Amino acid sequence: MENKNKKNTVEATKVNYKKPNAFWFVIKVGIMLFFLFLFLALVSDFIARRGLIKKVYDVSGDTTFYDDYYYEKKYGSLRDLMTLYNYPDDKYYGKYWEVVEGEEHRKAYDDYKKGYEAGLDYCKELYEREANELVKMTENPRFPENKEKLLELAEGVK
Repeated sequence: MENKNKKNTVEATKVNYKKPNAFWFVIKVGIMLFFLFLFLALVSDFIARRGLIKKVYDVSGDTTFYDDYYYEKKYGSLRDLMTLYNYPDDKYYGKYWEVVEGEEHRKAYDDYKKGYEAGLDYCKELYEREANELVKMTENPRFPENKEKLLELAEGVK
């Protein structure tokens, strides 16, 4: 009789396990990943707002970064950077702005001249105006070191 009791207790303690369901596993993992990314976003926002990681961009008149663009005659990139960072036309950046404006006049001159050569009569007045502006800048530059650069830009005008 003892054997029968043991057998019944073993069968009574048996648990019927369900077969794992892949669908609910994927859903649970997705929810956990969502909350993990949410937690990481909140932590990074907390760090950024507390100022625990500071990025300080103080140039204090240091323009050596822009000299590469200036001397390699990449005036378009120079204009983009200075416009992006909203640098003023002052004693630090005025030298660069003057050359950028000279290049803009030269490009406008070339475009209007091509338009006039293509038969657009109203472009003649416009390209002459741009040529006059460029020549005026070349004759009297605000920064003496720009004289040579402006002369190069004005080469072939008029």
